[in-house]
Amino acid sequence: MIAYYVPRDVGTAALVVRDGAGRQVLEYVLEERGVAGQVIVRMRALASGVYEYGVVLDGRLVATKQMQLVR
Repeated sequence: MIAYYVPRDVGTAALVVRDGAGRQVLEYVLEERGVAGQVIVRMRALASGVYEYGVVLDGRLVATKQMQLVR
């Protein structure tokens, strides 16, 4: 589960997940504005490894973090 916040004045928002090579493997469109939200990331089809996730607001990557998937 990943928590996020999108300001009210943002047009488009998404949470993206990239693999270790930088390829985007998942994308979640974030609909809520002005309140905190959470996304449950479903990674069943992905291999073990380190992934980076970030919030993209109006086409700009504004925050990133890493997570590790262990099977």
